[in-house]
Amino acid sequence: MGSVQAGPTKEFFIDMITRDIQLEKAILDLIDNSIDGAKRSGIFEGKEIMLTMNKDKFQICDNCGGFSINIAENYAFKFGRTTLKLASENQVEYSIGRFGVGMKRTLFKLGNRFKVESRTEKEHFTIEVDVNEWKSKDDELWNFELKKQNYNKEERWTGTRITVTELNSDIIQSFAESELANSSLKSEIGYSYAKLINKGLKIIVNGMEINASDVEMIYDDEIRPSVRKLKIAGTDIQIIAGISEAKPSDAGWYIYANDRLLLMADKSKTTGWGVKGEDLSLPQFHASKAMFRGVVFMNSKDVTKLPLTTTKVGVDVDSELYKTILQHMGMMMKEIFIYLNQINDKTDRDEIYNNHDRSIVFDIRKNYKKLKKEKFIFSVNIKSIKEKDAKIIYSRSRELADRIKKEYDLGSYKEVGEYTFDYFVDMECL
Repeated sequence: MGSVQAGPTKEFFIDMITRDIQLEKAILDLIDNSIDGAKRSGIFEGKEIMLTMNKDKFQICDNCGGFSINIAENYAFKFGRTTLKLASENQVEYSIGRFGVGMKRTLFKLGNRFKVESRTEKEHFTIEVDVNEWKSKDDELWNFELKKQNYNKEERWTGTRITVTELNSDIIQSFAESELANSSLKSEIGYSYAKLINKGLKIIVNGMEINASDVEMIYDDEIRPSVRKLKIAGTDIQIIAGISEAKPSDAGWYIYANDRLLLMADKSKTTGWGVKGEDLSLPQFHASKAMFRGVVFMNSKDVTKLPLTTTKVGVDVDSELYKTILQHMGMMMKEIFIYLNQINDKTDRDEIYNNHDRSIVFDIRKNYKKLKKEKFIFSVNIKSIKEKDAKIIYSRSRELADRIKKEYDLGSYKEVGEYTFDYFVDMECL
């Protein structure tokens, strides 16, 4: 009996795994691998990850300990994770790597030739691949050739160096414009690895060290964020929701998995905005909610328990774990919106922000460490703020007002008037 070839072509495979991931997110996958090396040692102080990007090459080099030939042969370059139990040296507790496609996907996305060099305290190897040559041989194995290097005990560097040349044309354009290296990527790195940077890890992009970008919330005797702590199926979850500066670009939810950022300032249905349900309905994001900040921390030694997507962009919304978390997020949002709906003027929002103490979320976690649950505290005298307001009275169609009330989950016609007035002010930039 004969058989037919059912495997994918390499060209098709490469196109599929690289198509739907943004360049910044792909580069973060390589940083994740370096960080896993540091996690194996348990030490972040003194560890450095250096990225170089220009029209001629991309390079990432770290001193995070490297990875062994065994890991390279059986784990790091395999497309996908094996279901077999991994050797203990492959295990990295609180890792973010789950599906086994990140590094390879990024290398294919960046260019047509790459070299991976890694050196541990015992071994040294290199892998060099001409992608066009490799993918032209569809009938051959999908292996990459690994070359063991003579081990020089005098050389003190242990880490991994990845160099990609013959960059793809769209990558050359992105690097040449310098926007990627100078703004968006640096912002992603600052938020994504804030906790590890605060522990001493250095990440350097084109010669510039990246500072941690921490989510900030008002935290004092009069205003304190809401905190919920859960433990579900071996996963520790902490949700912190509060208020900060009235800055729409920073408002929303920040979701971390094993201290790696998945979502930043999200204001979509993924995190509850604009969701209508029998038990809980929430408005779509509006500038009146620009003070809202929410952070979710999900931590598990076993990364397979976390609701990750293959690209680590967002969360798996179909995960039962995330559905449970989302219910708590929605209730905390509702609790805070009661107060935000009473602060009608941007001047008042700015006054509240400027007149209260702030703290970064990583410090708030420490302060709340022994507490199981804390409600949102807002004891500011709203009446004293409202006394400065002018009363505006007008009539409009009840049918239209009811539609607005329902659509934006407003409790009264007074709130409809305030909401539509604020919307006009924001849209006209007054």
